[in-house]
Amino acid sequence: MVYLLAYLIGSIQSGHMISLIFDVKNPYQHGSGNTGATNMWRINGISFGLITFFLDFFKVYFTFLLLNVLSVSTTEAINASFVVIIGHMYPAFLLIRGGKGVTCLVAVLSLISILSMILFVTIWVASLKIIKNVGVASSIATFCILIINTQLFHINDAIFPIQVLTTCLIIYKHKLNIIEFLSG
Repeated sequence: MVYLLAYLIGSIQSGHMISLIFDVKNPYQHGSGNTGATNMWRINGISFGLITFFLDFFKVYFTFLLLNVLSVSTTEAINASFVVIIGHMYPAFLLIRGGKGVTCLVAVLSLISILSMILFVTIWVASLKIIKNVGVASSIATFCILIINTQLFHINDAIFPIQVLTTCLIIYKHKLNIIEFLSG
């Protein structure tokens, strides 16, 4: 029940809702076709990208806080927060494409450790500066933070499998960016 709730909350597509409320370009019909903050930024400007970022970030926190109120263990609430990422990427509603999961991952990392989140953002920024491709930088940072969380933060064994799964899914969602980058 906890994971179903998390998945359904993750399925709420902030970018799509914003496009309807503010009557701006629909992310499904423009840009990459994804509902995440990066596409909203590209097609509707920085303001709409940031609103999407904060709403996607908040849905992870909302889920975590709601589960704490319902007396769910911290480990299970963090695992459920990873499930929010899956719902964000593969939403149940409208059978539509979701985002690529990076904003939600940043939120989950902040729940695990602020340092983990800071390291992710640092790796992402450094990768972006060198590679100049948001999707590839996101994939690199996502993979690196999995290794860092395992080695440096010794994440709970109960959290590790879901982080591996979401890491694989996030990298898979960026496969076209990676192929494009490797093709030159």
